[in-house]
Amino acid sequence: MFGFGSKKEKQPEKPWTFQILTTEYLLEGQMTPDEEFFSNCQVDDPADYMEKLTRVQIQPTGLLVPPATTLANWHITFGKTIVALIPRDEDSLTAAREAYEEYTYSRRAQVYIGPYLIEGMLLNEDEQFMDFEDTSGYVPLADAEITHLHPNAQLRAHRAPWMLVNGDLAHGFCLL
Repeated sequence: MFGFGSKKEKQPEKPWTFQILTTEYLLEGQMTPDEEFFSNCQVDDPADYMEKLTRVQIQPTGLLVPPATTLANWHITFGKTIVALIPRDEDSLTAAREAYEEYTYSRRAQVYIGPYLIEGMLLNEDEQFMDFEDTSGYVPLADAEITHLHPNAQLRAHRAPWMLVNGDLAHGFCLL
């Protein structure tokens, strides 16, 4: 009543589990929840943005043969090698969907980025223009499947319920 007594301490937020697909690796780790994370993906030049992951597992996706590695932390810049950002828990998925809530129109698409074919539902703000034209940065896809196109690659049929793909790296796409 008068500010005396026990105060409930704010519990730290549960970390988000996240995957980052690069042109050569699939990283999985945890990050501190950040409501601005997805907004930063919508800026004109996300290459200036850096994120820190903890408890990171690194897996090659193609033909590289480094040992399976787990690191305490990993700093990554949203530059020229990030292909996709994949939320892997309910909290991060909810935050992602809320940040892109205006993307209500969808169309089945195939997107070629780096060595990958990504198939899924391309989400867009405008029913008439289903493309990457107005999006410098990351574009949402739902019900996606990622396949490395080299026949002996390690990444095959990697599924994600929702993801952001780097539209700046797209070689092209096809609406189905």
